[in-house]
Amino acid sequence: MDMDKSSNVILDLKDGEKVELTLNFYRLYQLQTKHPKDYKAYFELQKNGVHTDLDCTRVLHTAYLCANMEKMPDVMSYEEFLQKLLNGRNRIWKAYSDLHIDAKN
Repeated sequence: MDMDKSSNVILDLKDGEKVELTLNFYRLYQLQTKHPKDYKAYFELQKNGVHTDLDCTRVLHTAYLCANMEKMPDVMSYEEFLQKLLNGRNRIWKAYSDLHIDAKN
């Protein structure tokens, strides 16, 4: 399935790998129906607010799962994702922000 590329963000990891992230609505729906545990963690953050760096990384991991739905279950766990993230709070918050900017059509 082709994803709406305007809603994608590329995130660089420590090992030089680049991963796609998306929070497009169809992919979130797929996550909710096929992987309810992961979706519930994301939904709780959306409901209660993203306040900490770790909250932000959880949203980024959700966006990673959404972008890589067709690869599941062969995707990084949240813990693996954290281990591969480049350190830098500005970098993770920028990626989070970029995921929430409406694309110009």
